[in-house]
Amino acid sequence: MQFYIVVQNGAPLTHLCFQVYIFNMATDTWRPGPPLPERLYYPAYLPYENSFIVFGGFVDGSFASTNIWFFNYEDEEWDVIGQVYHFSIN
Repeated sequence: MQFYIVVQNGAPLTHLCFQVYIFNMATDTWRPGPPLPERLYYPAYLPYENSFIVFGGFVDGSFASTNIWFFNYEDEEWDVIGQVYHFSIN
């Protein structure tokens, strides 16, 4: 089994980024991964088996992303697997 650490670069509002970097703990090396299909800041990453899920985060200063992204390490492709809708009650 491989173990990875995944990071996304960028700074809020000024540099919304989609680049992902993957650290392979077995080989002690970094490599660029396929970029997120959507520029985000403050998304949540959730490891799941041999993949991870990305959700939430903002696409600009005020709108939250509704996409739930799935990334599989084997085929290194992104897929939308659902939608999240944000709302508030006053």
